[in-house]
Amino acid sequence: MATPVELEFEDLPETVFTALTEKVKSIFGRKQASDDARLNDVHEAVTAVAEHVQEKLSATEQRLAEMETAFSALKQEVTDRADETSQAFTRLKNSLDHTESLTQQRRSKATGGGGDALMTNC
Repeated sequence: MATPVELEFEDLPETVFTALTEKVKSIFGRKQASDDARLNDVHEAVTAVAEHVQEKLSATEQRLAEMETAFSALKQEVTDRADETSQAFTRLKNSLDHTESLTQQRRSKATGGGGDALMTNC
């Protein structure tokens, strides 16, 4: 069988130790609040920077994709024009190789001997 117990609490008079304890607790409490505020500010700043970097990264990736598409189109256009120019040059060269000049006189045929070798006495 249990017997009830009465507990009595007394308020102790405030001592130097109690006052010092309260003062230290309040200093650490203010420091904790100050640290929390600073850490919260740092957290907000890091979050803002991360969001900004993410936005810029997305915009950069999109711009890079657009530039790759434009580059591919320009590369194909330059390649096509180079092929056309090469073919036109080949046609012009072949045409000029097989066309006689109307401004230059035709060279007369060489008058050669009967194939005998001429020898000189030096």
